Amino acid sequence: MTSAIVLGSTGEVGKHTLLAALASPAFAHVHSFGRSPPKNVNPDTPGHDKLVHTALDFDKVCAGDAAEAAKLGAVGAAAVLIALGTTRASAGSAEAFTRIDKEYVLAAAKAARVEGTEQAVVYCSVSGVGQPHTPRLIAGGLAKANLSSSAYP
Repeated sequence: MTSAIVLGSTGEVGKHTLLAALASPAFAHVHSFGRSPPKNVNPDTPGHDKLVHTALDFDKVCAGDAAEAAKLGAVGAAAVLIALGTTRASAGSAEAFTRIDKEYVLAAAKAARVEGTEQAVVYCSVSGVGQPHTPRLIAGGLAKANLSSSAYP
């Protein structure tokens, strides 16, 4: 059976990504990972019965905690849909913002990668249109560049 992982499923972009994955007949199971389960899925949500939520500590994944990272790889997902992101104000600092928008993305993508299988990775984000030097664009651009050159050849 085909599975998808949705990272960041409680955020502004992620909640829509999650609903699309749940409604898609392409996925038999949709796994969300994060601090808390998505709040926008209820029994009336198309595909709600396909949702499996697992608590995940992204700081531990970034720090190389093998047990935490193994939660992502154990899914063996055909698709990894990444909608992780925050605002600089919510993160509290530029460093924390970069950790979430770049480091969490790369560490989680690497952990979800199952060598020898065909997987798709989709990086979903919203950025400041007309603001070419915003931290979001810089962190997002670095995450996309590193995704394409390392975790997912």
